[in-house]
Amino acid sequence: VCEQNGLYINQLGEEEGNFNFAASLFPLSKNKPNILFLNHIDVVPPGSLSGWAHPPFEGEIADDEIWGRGAVDMKGIAAAQLFGLLNFKSELKGLEIDFNVTFLAVSSEEVISEKGAAFVVENYLDLLNPSVVFCEGPTGLKGIIRQNAEQEVFGISVVDKNPVWIKMQMENNSFVHGASSPEHYPAKDLTLALNRLLSSSQPIIFTDTNIGMLKGIGKFEKGLTGLALRYPRFFKPLIAMQIRKDAQMRIFFSNTITLVDFQAGSHSANTISPGAKCQLDCRLMPGQDIEGFIESIKNKINNPDIEFTVSSSLPGTGVSPSEENYYRIFEMAIKKSYPSAAVVPVILPGYTDCIHFRNKGIPSYGSNPMLISEEILSTIHNYNERLPTDALYAGILVYYDFLAGILEYKSGH
Repeated sequence: VCEQNGLYINQLGEEEGNFNFAASLFPLSKNKPNILFLNHIDVVPPGSLSGWAHPPFEGEIADDEIWGRGAVDMKGIAAAQLFGLLNFKSELKGLEIDFNVTFLAVSSEEVISEKGAAFVVENYLDLLNPSVVFCEGPTGLKGIIRQNAEQEVFGISVVDKNPVWIKMQMENNSFVHGASSPEHYPAKDLTLALNRLLSSSQPIIFTDTNIGMLKGIGKFEKGLTGLALRYPRFFKPLIAMQIRKDAQMRIFFSNTITLVDFQAGSHSANTISPGAKCQLDCRLMPGQDIEGFIESIKNKINNPDIEFTVSSSLPGTGVSPSEENYYRIFEMAIKKSYPSAAVVPVILPGYTDCIHFRNKGIPSYGSNPMLISEEILSTIHNYNERLPTDALYAGILVYYDFLAGILEYKSGH
């Protein structure tokens, strides 16, 4: 599609598992300041095919929804980026402008890897010459504003949480008969430690970003709630108390710990295993120290026999400025399609390929500029992932309006 529409193609890795390409408005050799629309072409496995109402890899359209693995994460956003760019290209009618726009498709996002975006940044950053990057991020939602459930709220992520995977392990050197029921054994002690850890609450952490998010939401709330949100630094204790009660809001204000695996196998049914291990998926707030975080876990479980190992992690990044013109013009593009929307800077609870560009000092923002229901969001990495066609068309318009806004700004109009 990129070739058919006259975009300039550069292969940035052609191997299975590391296939990446750039499709640009102008040749990269012209070295123009470049706006990157970054997306990933890999997806998570679909699971059992019997769990799908429509096949996961056919892109079937039913009931005005596009069904399939990756429809939201992130083929839909990629399509919106591409056709926003192509519509902008069509409007230019061959006019030469002083900046470039590049659709950058990469692999290996769904796993921590040195391929994909990491490989592109390491080997082709100078060729791409990015001035800003836009990638996947929060979607538009309703139901965030308590006093107006129909109010649309769009987040633009300016920083991602830092992902850290931690292995906890206990070992002893003897097998024990299951009938002996000793006071201590690895599976039991590790389970008790996990119970202490997972049932405890993480501290509420305020940053400039999530305070900015509260202020943005506060403009649309009334009464004492609106007052507290508009002046969050003054009302911190009250706000922290409410955040602890709200699981949806809490992820933007605290480190999270999720148990994703537990193993305590033995050689026979009546033998207590000499070892047990588990895996924790942790997402740390910006600026949090990994070693300090692990020490806090050790203090909570209070068991010196448990060994901790960091399985993998990605480095934390700086925060991209929400006062920057690219952010401001993207916000205006969203509001052009959704005039009454609240648009706020947020910390992304997950992580995206923006991390690799932010670490090079390049402003990088995440957004899925489409209004999507919580039901649709729940299908990401799940069965029956799908995207409403009207959301896709709205997303295309946002990306087009963003580029038109950039051209207008740079032209001084």
